[in-house]
Amino acid sequence: APLLKFKELSDAIINGPYKKEALVPSTPWFNNSVVPSPNVLMFQENDKMKLSWTISEKEKIFQWVVYFKYGEKWNYTILNKDIFSYEAPLTFESKSFNDDGKEVVRKFRLTQVAVSAVDRISNESKPAILSIK
Repeated sequence: APLLKFKELSDAIINGPYKKEALVPSTPWFNNSVVPSPNVLMFQENDKMKLSWTISEKEKIFQWVVYFKYGEKWNYTILNKDIFSYEAPLTFESKSFNDDGKEVVRKFRLTQVAVSAVDRISNESKPAILSIK
């Protein structure tokens, strides 16, 4: 019970390796059926890219993974099966400090997005990838 006893340890775990939500590893040996890919639509509204999607076999889907690429770095979010849209900001700011202790702000532009479907046993579809001009 050290996690319960030492707040610093539990905070380090929560804010470190378990900070980001992740998919359960896939179990294709249970059922190796192919998960269909979503059909994704995308349009820009003000400073956001709005995504919406549909899928042919909705009953097979348990979660969605929305991937977004700012500059050269991919990131993702995992959504509930009942959500069929997502808004991503067109720019992302990264703040850091240089060797002189001055704050450096870098802006990255959204360059690609992707959406994949995940079934109940974590088999993931081929992602629908869209580039942003």
